[in-house]
Amino acid sequence: MTRQLPGVYVKFQDYSTLPEGTNNLAVGYVLQSKRGPINQAELVTSPTDFLSKFTFSGSPTIKDDRTFWSILQVLKYTNQVYVVRAAKNALYGGIEYTSIASTPFEEGKADLDAYESNTGFSETGLLVITGVDAGAYNNEIGIGITSYADDFGKAILRDYFEDEAAMTAAEPFLITVVDTNTDEILEEFLVSRLENAKTFDGTPLYVETVTAGSGYIKVFNNSTVTGSVLSTTKQVSVRQRNEETGLIERVNKTVLDYQNLAGGADGDDLTVEDLVGALDAFSDKTIPVSLLGNGSGTLYEHPTYQSALIALAENRKDCMAFLNSREIDEKATFNSKKASNIITYKKGAGAEGDTLPSGNTSYLACMYAPHINYSDVFNSRQVKLGADSTAIAGWLNVILNTGYPYAFAGPQDGLVNGVSTTWKIGDMSGEATNLNDASINYIAYDAKVGRYYMQCQNTLQIANSSLRNI
Repeated sequence: MTRQLPGVYVKFQDYSTLPEGTNNLAVGYVLQSKRGPINQAELVTSPTDFLSKFTFSGSPTIKDDRTFWSILQVLKYTNQVYVVRAAKNALYGGIEYTSIASTPFEEGKADLDAYESNTGFSETGLLVITGVDAGAYNNEIGIGITSYADDFGKAILRDYFEDEAAMTAAEPFLITVVDTNTDEILEEFLVSRLENAKTFDGTPLYVETVTAGSGYIKVFNNSTVTGSVLSTTKQVSVRQRNEETGLIERVNKTVLDYQNLAGGADGDDLTVEDLVGALDAFSDKTIPVSLLGNGSGTLYEHPTYQSALIALAENRKDCMAFLNSREIDEKATFNSKKASNIITYKKGAGAEGDTLPSGNTSYLACMYAPHINYSDVFNSRQVKLGADSTAIAGWLNVILNTGYPYAFAGPQDGLVNGVSTTWKIGDMSGEATNLNDASINYIAYDAKVGRYYMQCQNTLQIANSSLRNI
C-alpha cells in the first residue's frame, strides 16, 4: 500500500512513446582553412566529404586549425555540418590559354567576375582555368590539355566521335587535372568551346557546363573570340627496342605536359573581426543550423567572437550556441584558480576587453569546460580541443538514441568516451560546485571508476536548457 503524505503526489509518466532522436540536426562552424568557399556556408555530410572540400591532400596537418578535429568529432553523430571558411585577401591562381600558347597568371586574382563578363581576358585569350576557390593550394594543381587541333590530341580523341569529320566539327579537347605533388590524376573532362557540341552518343561538351561540378577548377570560356586551344606537350627521351635491329635505342617521344596554376595565395593573417564576419553567414535562417560550435583556438575563444555567437543565437531564436571555456584560463597552477578564472570571465567580471559582457542571461547559449585531449589519427598525436565538440557530439548521440526528456548529462546518459582531460575536475570537488553554481557545464571525472561524464543543463543563466526546444 502506498503511503500518502501531505504535499506529496504520485504521478505515473508513460515513457514508452518518447520521441525518437534524429541524425540530421545540423551543426554550424567557422573554420580557418586553406581551401573551401570563403564566407559561405558549405554543407558537409561525412568526414571524407569535409576533408575533400576543405583540404587539398585529403587530411589535415599539424599546422591546420584545431577546429578541423572539432568538426570531425561532431561528424561522427550527424550528417549535416555547415562549415564557413574564414579567409582574408585570398587569391585565385590560374592559367590563360590562347590559340598558340598558355600563360600562367603572373598575379593572383581576388575575384573572377571579369571572366564571367568576358572582360578579363587578354586580347587573344580563349580560355581561363582557375582554382575552384582561392588559396595557395591552387599552385599545386596541374592542368594538361589534349586537343583535337594537333596530331598528338587527334589520335587520342578520335574514338569519342563517329569519324574525324564529326570530331573536327565538335572541336573537342580533354582537360586533365592533376596533383603535381603526387602526379595523381584528380579529374578529367572532355569538353568543347562550342555551346552545341556533343559526342557521338549525344553527351554535351560545352566546357563551362561540363566542368561546373569540378571539385578543383573553374573554367571560363571567352565567347567573343574564336579559335582552338592546343595540346600541352613535351618531349621526353625513352628507351625502346628497334624492331629491325633488335637493339635498345633512345628515342624522343611526345607526352602530355602539366602546367601548374599560378598566383594562388592564402591571404592575410586573420583577426577576431574576420571570424565574426565569417560567422555572419549563419544569420541567413535558410541555413538550418540547430547547434553552433565555438571552435578551438585563441581567436575562437576571444570574448568578441563568443559574444557574436551568443548574439547570433539570440537573433535567430532557433539554435543553441556552445561556448568553450578559454584555454588561457585553464593554465593557472591551482585547480581552484582555473575555475575562478573561468567564472570571472563568464560573468563579465574580468578586465575590460578580456571578458564576456556582464549580465549574460541568454537561454540560447551554454559554456563548457575544460579542454579535452583528442586523438589526431592523421598525425599520430594528441590535439587539445575545446569541450564544445564533445558536448555537441554527446547531445547529438542522446537525441539520436533516446530523445527528450533525456539529456547528455550524468553517469548514465552523459558518459564521455574516447577523450581525456589534463585538468580532471572531481565530481565532488569544490571546483565542480563553483562551476555549477556559475552555470558552467563541465566534464566531471569520477576517480573511483576512472570515467568521465558531463555535468550539464546549465545555460548562461540558471535555467533549464533551451536544448529541449531544438
